[in-house]
Amino acid sequence: MEIFRKEASGMRGNEKTDVSLFAVYKGMRVEFISHKTQKTKESLSGFNLRKMSKGRAITFLGLLALLFSLSECRPINNLPQTFTSFKVKNTTQSVGRGCSYTVEIVTSCSSPRSTSDEISLVFGDAYENEVYIHRLNDPYSSTFDRCSQDTFDISNGPCVNDICYLYVKRSGYDGWKPETITVYGYSTRTITFTYNHFVPDDVWYGFDFCDYSSSAVSASSSTA
Repeated sequence: MEIFRKEASGMRGNEKTDVSLFAVYKGMRVEFISHKTQKTKESLSGFNLRKMSKGRAITFLGLLALLFSLSECRPINNLPQTFTSFKVKNTTQSVGRGCSYTVEIVTSCSSPRSTSDEISLVFGDAYENEVYIHRLNDPYSSTFDRCSQDTFDISNGPCVNDICYLYVKRSGYDGWKPETITVYGYSTRTITFTYNHFVPDDVWYGFDFCDYSSSAVSASSSTA
């Protein structure tokens, strides 16, 4: 996979840094837009909770919980697992259907300050539709720095229905601790996977909530 620097601007220190990259992998275009922001404990969606009274803060959080439950975003809160037997499917034939996705990755503030480790990503549905990116990060672009939020736009990829599994794999010596990974797509509902754990070295690590039995029944009925 080749990674091309599209544009880069920013300063060291406390100033904001914007980096945009794109990569082409097996016909898929992956565009990386990095917005380095320092997370704080005071702000949430533009509100300052520290200055709220206790009653107003509880009401505000209750309203947020209600709105979140009514939205289409499906959070996954179970602990991530290792999947040693997982093998990436051959997705060459499904590339070119024109499905696009946005992947938003938040790195924990307890992650190493920076990482040059190779980070791979794969997600898919119960019907063997799968999106696989061999390497998300450019080791020279400050991707996945501590307390950062990195966004990747994937175009011309395989079309996935409802995403029910997502894994990441890390290869290197620096270490990396993602906080959340959210996937948006036209053909799939938004879903957020909560990690908050260090990714072990050289093994697929994440979540699998697919109902493969229902997908098998659906496939057999369609061929009947």
